Amino acid sequence: MRSLITAMVGLLAAVLFPAVLAADDFERYTLPFLSQAGETEHTVELKKLTMEEVTRWKPIFKDQQGAFLIVKSNQGHWGKLLVQFARQRHEDTSVPIALLERCISYKPGQERLILAQAASVRLFDGFHFSLDSCQVVPAELKGDLKYVADEQDGYLEPVGKAKMFLVTKPMPGTEAKKADRPSIGDAFEARFINGTYQLHDDGRRIAKLHLKVDEEGGLTGDYISEATGQRYEVVGKVLEPKHHLQFEVKFPQSVQQFKGWIFTRDAASICGVTTVQGREFGFYANRVDE
Repeated sequence: MRSLITAMVGLLAAVLFPAVLAADDFERYTLPFLSQAGETEHTVELKKLTMEEVTRWKPIFKDQQGAFLIVKSNQGHWGKLLVQFARQRHEDTSVPIALLERCISYKPGQERLILAQAASVRLFDGFHFSLDSCQVVPAELKGDLKYVADEQDGYLEPVGKAKMFLVTKPMPGTEAKKADRPSIGDAFEARFINGTYQLHDDGRRIAKLHLKVDEEGGLTGDYISEATGQRYEVVGKVLEPKHHLQFEVKFPQSVQQFKGWIFTRDAASICGVTTVQGREFGFYANRVDE
């Protein structure tokens, strides 16, 4: 088993993402920030989003293009979208569309509890988009946004009681925080484990993992599911040698165990084995800036 784990650690070291990742700018706009739309100078309410509006305001994200919209649905749910206007080719012609590159809506009451999400949604003339399901729906079902093709480039507009806000400049508190990167000397110390990681579990689940080590080597923290936004308790301990750790995540109906090794050079990544219902799988986690 040890030789298998050693081989897996070596393989993961070769394919891991860069040592310290910056959390996606889009991800940092969670429910508390979205609900400020209309009450801050950083957003402007629009009755129509046109190509002119998209080009008028510079993208607020360095790594992503398009207009960043905050939308309040007819059902009162808040969501966020990255929108661009484009043309869809069809045989010898093309038709204008609104391209919803990323769409996420949230359930009320929690910071990250996701209601629905989608990517690369193409919205054609006359069709509606439902924020509550992040799906295209026919006009008779009355979604929250609709795309209208006109003689120019077309536009996106809210439907019914839905409201649409354009984010014109980054909101305070959404900027990336500088990671607390440990300064590692000759000897690795358990405190170097402290930090926030993006956990990838068997290619099936992604979560934000917060870890903190106490003076006795006890490990505590939380696990925030990317899919649902739900937060779960993490408990564990640091083993010997001190770059060896184990912890478990307590879900409502089950407990998942993790055993891993953190890189001793920079404490930037963890990789190892996780056990779910008696079956073992691989995982890795990269330290992130938040």
